[in-house]
Amino acid sequence: MKFEDIKTSEQLLNFLTSAIKYGFVFGDKKFTEPINFEDMKKFYQLKFGNDLINSEYGLCWDAVELERLFFEKMHIENKSFFIEAFGNGKNEGPTHAFILFKKDNKIQWFEYTWEKYRGIHDYKTEKEALKDIASKHVYFHFGSKQKNKFVVYEYQKITEPLNPAQFIKHCYSGEKISV
Repeated sequence: MKFEDIKTSEQLLNFLTSAIKYGFVFGDKKFTEPINFEDMKKFYQLKFGNDLINSEYGLCWDAVELERLFFEKMHIENKSFFIEAFGNGKNEGPTHAFILFKKDNKIQWFEYTWEKYRGIHDYKTEKEALKDIASKHVYFHFGSKQKNKFVVYEYQKITEPLNPAQFIKHCYSGEKISV
């Protein structure tokens, strides 16, 4: 199936699962899990649409923009979010980007890149979804014994390739969400 032929969020999830591996490409070099943030700083640039599909590798940051294209094409209300968790006194921590969309009067979390939670998850409210995702993100990276902080931002569509610092700055310029 081609991206252009996708009509449902389930088809989109199946397409991404079969077409895109987690990681990124720079020239002939492939960076896969675990992703080293220093490598990202040097080599990563956000990919869009066919560039992402053709590279066959993407991070959550890239996937959100491809997912957004689908939801916009299908006229499905959606929002993109960025979460960053902080632990052990660090000023920067693990991040995740994802989409929430509305279907049948429910909020749905579309998750492709975070394999443990890959799927489409239903919630009653946006706040319930964000609280659950933030909890999962912090626990995944730091476990339950630490007191960790996190921030969540709703961010707008990205229209140009960005490096990691530019991407994070773009997200932080969005609306900070209290969870």
